[in-house]
Amino acid sequence: MKLEDINIYQLSQPRTGSTLLLNILYGLLYPLDEPCSNYKIIKSHNFGVENIIAACVNKKGETLRYHLKHDDVREMVKNEKNYIICSQRTEDKDQPVLHPSTGPGYGWVTNPNVIIIDYENLLETESNSVADIVNHVANKLKNTLPKDIEINVENGIKRIENMNEFYKTIKHLPFSYVENFYFLHGHHRNRG
Repeated sequence: MKLEDINIYQLSQPRTGSTLLLNILYGLLYPLDEPCSNYKIIKSHNFGVENIIAACVNKKGETLRYHLKHDDVREMVKNEKNYIICSQRTEDKDQPVLHPSTGPGYGWVTNPNVIIIDYENLLETESNSVADIVNHVANKLKNTLPKDIEINVENGIKRIENMNEFYKTIKHLPFSYVENFYFLHGHHRNRG
């Protein structure tokens, strides 16, 4: 099975490292010059108890928005070509946590085509480098995606390093500023 034969949905709540995760996925799976705005990976923009709002681009180049219910996701994961990757903050009581038996995620988070990455594993610290973070995600992909899909760890690390350098040039801009290669906002990080 090839990468173009599967669908990857990155369904994460806001403020869970979702933009970083999206860029890691692009770096691991696509060439370095692939912008997030191509929507080859379908990313959620809002993830709540009732709805997940996601976007992708169809073959005509039109942006499509999806309003998914968690029941829709339960149906999606029944198709072996659909893979769902989520990041979550388990310590944040204001956000619904993906749970296999109650609330958001009920009935789909235990599916073998679902990868859940804890926010703590996406945080760069002295003991958790960019390389460690990318390798963590890569290992999860290697254990889940079809074996013949190439995962390029070196590319993933380089993309995040490039993204971090680019962020330095826009971090002073207001949050309303959005660029379309990495999907970064001005003042994107450390907003509380």
